[in-house]
Amino acid sequence: MKPSLTKAGFTVSTAIACIILAFAALTFTVAFGASLLPAFSLTAVSSHYTVSEMLRIMAYTLLQSLVSTLVALAVGFPAAYFISQRSWHGKKLLLSFSAVPLCMPALITAIAFISFFGINGYLNRVLPKPLTFLYSFAGIVFTQGFYNFPLVMISVASAWATIDRTQKESALLLGARPFRIFRTITLWQLMPSVISACIPIFLFCFFSFMIVLLFGAKGSTTFEVAIYQAGRAQLDFTLASRLAVLETLTALLILLAWSWTEQRTKHTTGLSLTHKEKVKPLSVKDLILFIPLMLIIFVCFICPFASLFISSFKALKSILQNKSFYTAVFNTLSIGIRTAAGCTVCAFAYCMLCVKKHNSRFINILKGIIPLVPMSVSSVVLGIGIMKTIHHPTQTTLIYCQIALMWPFAFRQIYPAGQTIPQSITDSARLLSPSRLDTVFRIYLPLCKDRLYSACALSLALSAGDATLPLLLALPNSSTLALYVYRLAGSYRFEQASAAGLFLGILCMTLCAFTVSRSAKGGIAHVL
Repeated sequence: MKPSLTKAGFTVSTAIACIILAFAALTFTVAFGASLLPAFSLTAVSSHYTVSEMLRIMAYTLLQSLVSTLVALAVGFPAAYFISQRSWHGKKLLLSFSAVPLCMPALITAIAFISFFGINGYLNRVLPKPLTFLYSFAGIVFTQGFYNFPLVMISVASAWATIDRTQKESALLLGARPFRIFRTITLWQLMPSVISACIPIFLFCFFSFMIVLLFGAKGSTTFEVAIYQAGRAQLDFTLASRLAVLETLTALLILLAWSWTEQRTKHTTGLSLTHKEKVKPLSVKDLILFIPLMLIIFVCFICPFASLFISSFKALKSILQNKSFYTAVFNTLSIGIRTAAGCTVCAFAYCMLCVKKHNSRFINILKGIIPLVPMSVSSVVLGIGIMKTIHHPTQTTLIYCQIALMWPFAFRQIYPAGQTIPQSITDSARLLSPSRLDTVFRIYLPLCKDRLYSACALSLALSAGDATLPLLLALPNSSTLALYVYRLAGSYRFEQASAAGLFLGILCMTLCAFTVSRSAKGGIAHVL
């Protein structure tokens, strides 16, 4: 009796998981298919871009992503050295900046850099000759590089603080100089963590939309902007589709490389500054690099966000008296909560499917690739597909789209908890429980509780910070806070945009802080 009940329970739980996942998969497949289908039509004609021009867009997108990543690496790598290898006051403050790229939407970052480095920004008010680099290729890579450098810093510092010192000590005994040891031993030990940090930064810059759109530099047409202009402004869906194919294939290759490097760098996850070897204080030689580095971080990273905070107070009263602001906050929370619930349910259901071991290597590889597919598709591409499929989208349409794109991020929060459940507990539960569904509710849900909370909070933060899908779908009377901020910035009302953006930033930072705290309870935080 018990084996049949267990089998029946397994069938029911599997069916429920498949139905929940089919909900997200259907939305994604229909929208993604509608977006890519015109690219394979033999009769469709697009007159806006030639093949060489599309390749030029691809080259520009890859170039700005690469240079932005190199800027982040140039600042984050030496910062990681001082975090992990030296003792000094203010280290905890610098470490706290590592949360900014995870919780601060790119839109708010763009507003912050405009408020400080813009033509009418705080820096240009004290300079004799105004700086105008922000609205150019240099401004785009500058903003994206400094926005993402904390990710390099925290990843490399984590590895640097825990690397094996045996080879270094052996080289010292043999008379090798410190620089040679760093070049031939330490650098190669850190290389996996450097690559693991740089790939997601490259991918973020590759999918950059709001920063490029707001800065609007001449000739700065990336994949995202070109797809948006072709599909939304020109209604040239054939061109948008061809660009989307190129973008998605490139992003998928990057994600596969990221997944591979993650498997190689699992041992570097988590930051611990407790060394067997005592951390040395800053020396006089260290100050030659330390002081300029801290000055650069202060001016190029701290000052923009401080200016955002200061600018917000000038327009705080007018924002609080505007009914549209409260409507945007309500829509943000209403859409975000439903999106977060859907993402968490889908992610947990897929996690339960992945926890079950399979003998087939193909199935195990497929299970790992499926969550990468939505992450390789941008909001712009999916939004164009929805525009073609649904002529009058609603809030529900927006929620479906966000769930289809964001559930892999929730999955990455939940899955580590599922992996760490001892096999003995799982086997005992299967023997004693009348069904597999009972095992899920009695074992997996309680043990993954903290991770479920963190996944829900992260999904809510991602939904709240998303301005791309609401902009593309153009929902009537459904402006979110992120879209509200974008429209204020687009009309050059930067002080009001700063005030509204401050509320959005506080909301996202609070949610991400909750995510990290809950992830730490359930195991090592794995937010990326």
